[in-house]
Amino acid sequence: MKKFFKYFLLVLLGVQAALLALPEHVEAAWDPAIYTISGTEFIDTQKNGVYNPFQLDTPVKNHTVKLYDSLAAAQAEEAPIKQTTTNALGAYSFTKLTKGTYYLRYGNAEGFSPVKQPQTPLNTDGTAAMGIVEVKATSLITTVNLAVTKTATLNFHVFGDSNGNGLMDPDEKIENYKTVVIVNLQQAAELIKNGGPQVDQSQLISQAMKGSIDIGDGAITLKTTSSNQPIQIPDADSGLYVAFRSPFNLRLSEMIVEMPKINAILDIIFSTQDIGQFVDNPDLLSTGDITTSPDYVYIEELSNFFSFALNQVESLQLEQYLGEDITQLISKGQNIAKLVRNIPKMRFGVVNVWGDTYDLTNLQIKKTADFYFGIRKHVNIKGYVFDDLNQDGIRNGISEPLRSITVTAYDKNGRALASVVSPPRSGTYRLKELPYEKNIYLVAETDFPVQAVDPESLPAALKGKQVVSVYHMSSLEPEWEISKDIALTVS
Repeated sequence: MKKFFKYFLLVLLGVQAALLALPEHVEAAWDPAIYTISGTEFIDTQKNGVYNPFQLDTPVKNHTVKLYDSLAAAQAEEAPIKQTTTNALGAYSFTKLTKGTYYLRYGNAEGFSPVKQPQTPLNTDGTAAMGIVEVKATSLITTVNLAVTKTATLNFHVFGDSNGNGLMDPDEKIENYKTVVIVNLQQAAELIKNGGPQVDQSQLISQAMKGSIDIGDGAITLKTTSSNQPIQIPDADSGLYVAFRSPFNLRLSEMIVEMPKINAILDIIFSTQDIGQFVDNPDLLSTGDITTSPDYVYIEELSNFFSFALNQVESLQLEQYLGEDITQLISKGQNIAKLVRNIPKMRFGVVNVWGDTYDLTNLQIKKTADFYFGIRKHVNIKGYVFDDLNQDGIRNGISEPLRSITVTAYDKNGRALASVVSPPRSGTYRLKELPYEKNIYLVAETDFPVQAVDPESLPAALKGKQVVSVYHMSSLEPEWEISKDIALTVS
């Protein structure tokens, strides 16, 4: 029996040698289907395209692999010559092939993403045709292993936190048109190494109108809530992620005027400009609402964090750490511990090589794919300014004319929190974005007498002003809008 297999192997080798020695016109006329392409699809923990079981690379079973005779067909996923499914050991095989060049397509399974390999061809625009490898079947058996990474779906919930407790209670729901910035630290660091992102303003506006912006092929993603559903990142690769509430929302009506805010965010993340301009102009990074989980100040914290994190992330050897148990990730060294501690009150998460997701914010380890941002609307005060003809303090419809005056909200130190002029025809006013947990003094800036608060009860900074009301809104109260009509005594 051993002699039989020895002679059989010699015959096969002889046939192959004879085929290689044939003239081209003879070889073309006789093209036997005796070639095989085979290999293993595996989770590539090092993302280097090399199958190494000793570095935790593991085979993937029950995944579809398709064989095409042209790159165009593989790109379009049309008319595969053959297809198969990987077995329990991750192995696939295509037999009875003629000699030539073939293209394998793989890595389309949910929760997986293909890795760029040396045999990955290029698209017409010069980018890698991910999930496709070119194979030249010139030997009887050609082995090509197929590298994938395990991905995860990350969910970001921006919800109306009516009671301000930072938790999404059963009666609270996702707010629409709220944008979150998600940064993949490794990819962002890679962008910096390569000179920073190449940003096309017109392309940004075009993307933004659809409620989403992608910068650097996933390094920075801005997404916006809609249909009361959380924001999803469906193919998050292994790595470290930071998410924070955007200071602008991607809506068609807002995009042109909000472009400076987009540039401000990019400048802070990539440290291309001094943050002084943002300190001098805080409106560039104002969200227009209050984030309760967590509650953070954007400018200095964001700048301090990103300048630290992006310089550190390359030295962390994350591929090694992310392949281990998550508790090991925290204890691996001072750099990682510092990285977590220096994160401002944003959401900080990790996806490991097995597709497991964790929230590591504030050094707490919680296995979850859900990250929450509770928001509340600022306190608003609205109402009418009118001539109180019968001096009862109540507006009696059209019989009492409306007035134009300046209405201002002050804090106890006499600092103006908001000010507005009521239009003469409508007489309405609205003071926006006032704070919780502070005394707010509503002042009518006019020479007409009003029903004012006792001057003796006012702070020294507000003596001499006509304070019509004093408010103190608790952040735990569900109400956020106050109605107050201002009655003027007109002789």
